[in-house]
Amino acid sequence: MTLFSNYKQIANNFHRKQLLNLAEKGILSVMPESIMKTQISFNNNIFKIKEKSYKIDSKRIFVVGAGKASAKMAVELERIIGSDNITDGVI
Repeated sequence: MTLFSNYKQIANNFHRKQLLNLAEKGILSVMPESIMKTQISFNNNIFKIKEKSYKIDSKRIFVVGAGKASAKMAVELERIIGSDNITDGVI
């Protein structure tokens, strides 16, 4: 499956296919799901964002977001850290 619904119609030669494939890779690389997976980790109650680490033992986590990507980012955060570790949130 491709991001472009009309891919078959417009990818009618080698160069167009290459360009569309590169565009799709670029778009997918900046999607919230991709970014969150590469920038956030959670292991042994250590919440890591980029190079900063936070010990989460006995702490409450509230997820707050605003903007077009916030809902997808919140879902991905929940996948990474687990819903049991999130106290509450508002998007």
